[in-house]
Amino acid sequence: MNHPRELTPTLNDTADKGAAVYSKPVLSIYDLFVLGFSNSFVWKCPSRRILALYNDHVADKHLDIGVGTGYFLDRCRFPSTSPKIALLDLNPNCLQATTHRLRRYDPSCHIANVLKPFEIDESEFGSIGLNYLLHCLPGNLADKSVVFEHAKPLLRKGGALFGATILGEDVEHNALAKRL
Repeated sequence: MNHPRELTPTLNDTADKGAAVYSKPVLSIYDLFVLGFSNSFVWKCPSRRILALYNDHVADKHLDIGVGTGYFLDRCRFPSTSPKIALLDLNPNCLQATTHRLRRYDPSCHIANVLKPFEIDESEFGSIGLNYLLHCLPGNLADKSVVFEHAKPLLRKGGALFGATILGEDVEHNALAKRL
């Protein structure tokens, strides 16, 4: 099993800037500040709505891409008592925090830049979560949408890819749906 402390990331491209923000001190206040305050009062999307996405779509075999602190995986209702969870992120701090939080599930960990093709030893995921990831990636929406093409081969037929992101004021919200 891969655990983040055993992995050595290569942080040397533009994706690093988005990942580098999530230091251990930032992660220690992330849930309170971002998921508690900002979601409700700044972005007008209370965390309970995102938790509902997880509860509606998470499967017994789940891949989370851009794991943050693992807050939603820690609180969602999996359809089985022993789900198989894989975590993928560019930042080892996020992987360590989430692995520790979800240690009861013994998740596997993978470091990768989602803007480049990536492979993990697992496939046939019933669900893939991309929560608060896209706005952290460099480039425009067309550049970022490559993430969907990289994730698609890991999703089993009939599986769900879901998540939320923060949009700028001038973004056409209805144009963001992408069919895999």
